Amino acid sequence: MKSTSVAILASVHASFCFAAASCINGTCTAPHRDWSVSVSGVAVIASTVSSGGGMLSHVCEAGTQELCRWGLVLPDADCKDGSRVALSLLSNAKSTTVSARCSLLPLIAGMPGAGRSFLLDGDGKAASSAIWGNDVTVRTRNKSGDFIEHRFSRMGSNTAMVDTYLTLDNINAASTNGDSPKRHTPSPPPCF
Repeated sequence: MKSTSVAILASVHASFCFAAASCINGTCTAPHRDWSVSVSGVAVIASTVSSGGGMLSHVCEAGTQELCRWGLVLPDADCKDGSRVALSLLSNAKSTTVSARCSLLPLIAGMPGAGRSFLLDGDGKAASSAIWGNDVTVRTRNKSGDFIEHRFSRMGSNTAMVDTYLTLDNINAASTNGDSPKRHTPSPPPCF
């Protein structure tokens, strides 16, 4: 499995990386205005950050488009690890409430991370319709029970999502039939 992941990463590496991309330890990241797309041998992730330090991500597992999920990291949120919580997604297109699984942030140098991470439940259609192409505000509660909000920009979200799915298609094509993925950006230079 590890050799397959390395082969997939190597074959996708050149197709994903383009002029503004940077690569560190086998993961390439390309900016799309306020969003970015990162690719490794196991996942393609489109993400953006809020001014308050939150991160909104669309995470796709290599090998299938059915395993794309929305996730959040909110540094000032609080909830019980493993619990299901309601998150409000407010945008100019749609406002909706979605269910998400709360998780503790990992230890960093032996210290617990501040805040919580959330993985949205279900197929993500409700979240996608509120998020895709819109500025979106995510609302939940903090340790005191007060509402907190993080606003995420739409600038670059559409191109980041297109790049995410094209890159995912290229990874999937390479893993299923051994072909090198097709380039979806013009004349990408090597990314090392």
